[in-house]
Amino acid sequence: MDTAALRELCDLVCVATAYGPVSRWLEVRLHGWTFRTFEDACIVALPAGSTMADIRILYAAHVDEVGGMVGAPAPRGGFLARGCGSVAPELLAQRPLVAMDYLDEDGGSCRPCRVEVRPGRSLLRPAWRTLARRVHPRFATLTGDVVIVDGDSLVPYSTVFTFQGGAQVEDEALVGKALDARTAVFAVVEAARALGRSDVGLLFYSEEGSNVSVHRAGIVVNTCFPGLELLANCDAVDPASLSCGDPTGCVLRLSEGGDLISPHSTLELQARLRSQDIAIELTFDAAGSKTRDLTSLAPTLSLGIPCEHIHTDEGRCSLGAIESTVQALLALPSLLRAIAKNR
Repeated sequence: MDTAALRELCDLVCVATAYGPVSRWLEVRLHGWTFRTFEDACIVALPAGSTMADIRILYAAHVDEVGGMVGAPAPRGGFLARGCGSVAPELLAQRPLVAMDYLDEDGGSCRPCRVEVRPGRSLLRPAWRTLARRVHPRFATLTGDVVIVDGDSLVPYSTVFTFQGGAQVEDEALVGKALDARTAVFAVVEAARALGRSDVGLLFYSEEGSNVSVHRAGIVVNTCFPGLELLANCDAVDPASLSCGDPTGCVLRLSEGGDLISPHSTLELQARLRSQDIAIELTFDAAGSKTRDLTSLAPTLSLGIPCEHIHTDEGRCSLGAIESTVQALLALPSLLRAIAKNR
């Protein structure tokens, strides 16, 4: 596994649909591929010479991370901020942060910033508070206004911020920020590179604090890929929200937040993966991703990579779990053909 490329990907800034730096990384990693960006919706990557009509299998992952966006000037200096994703204001205030211009294309505008939490109204929605408390023990008090109090050239409504990078490999595990998105991005990219197939495409979208983006990405899936036979959405998952206990490798989520995800295809493909000695557990996920917003008439799978302390800068994910996800994605095209022959 190219852990240097994985660490580089995790350290990039991408909040909401500020895709610039991650888009550049994808273009380098998938050299020769064709990219189409649907503004504030998703990025589609196609093998050289392929069109969206040629794609039978689509691997999807969200690229963005938790953080916030600078808003109006605060009464006592600094700027009020809007949270993006389920992240506790107090944790942001305790950690080194980085700000970036929303329209930055290569990360050149990144600079340090600092957050202060002042007494005031609650920043997070009730559902986010419940999730945040479960994900990390530090998430105890979730009230107050997040205020950007230090940073160069912060432009209201045009600057995003998140945790500062610094991903490391420790004891066969990746530790750092944004693992809840980038481990999945890396897995689908590496699988597609290794497959080298003209009918396997990639879709990258925004999930944290941008439901409109996910909805638009779903429209792209359902209108631009007429030959689609399988959609596999991949995301990092909090082991505490899974019904299968504490898995060590890739999981297949039969449901997300109570919604069943293509149970017939999921059960059949899981059995075939196991027959090829690819260890993958079935599970329910009490939290879930946005797979249901991407679903099409084609069979849809929800793959999960177990990751502890998601939505913090201390996320931890075993390299083995990432590799097992790549192996599952590599096997899917041949398994799909086998299932089609038996129907």
